[in-house]
Amino acid sequence: MDLGCGWGLTGIFLAKQFQAKVTGVDIDPGVKPFLNLQASINDCQINFQDQSFERLTSKQLSRFHTLIGADICFWDELTPALFKLIGRALKAGVSQVCIADPGRPPFWDLLERCQQQWNAEHIEHSIDAPFRTTKHILVVNQR
Repeated sequence: MDLGCGWGLTGIFLAKQFQAKVTGVDIDPGVKPFLNLQASINDCQINFQDQSFERLTSKQLSRFHTLIGADICFWDELTPALFKLIGRALKAGVSQVCIADPGRPPFWDLLERCQQQWNAEHIEHSIDAPFRTTKHILVVNQR
């Protein structure tokens, strides 16, 4: 499941490169045509669900092995919703949750809460070209 999928580029990469069965979830139903267009251009299939993080049920989450989210920690108000979602996902049997972020304050808050509650790790990756930048991934694995 690609959380806050937007145009779906992360999920499309996984579907195309690894033949993953991906469902993109976004609160904005208006992204669906763009997601479908991107998937078509990349010759792969992505399912779409317009739903908020808060409304994803344990039953829905239980159908997925992994939850991913890229660039979804942009508002402080999202931290509690994402934290609760991760908890529901783990209880529902999801094996892994990966949240990638450029390192904004809500991401650090979520990371800290997850490290206190679960087996969460922080992965940092830097590049020097075309410009110097560092990005971050929160990984929570099922115990």
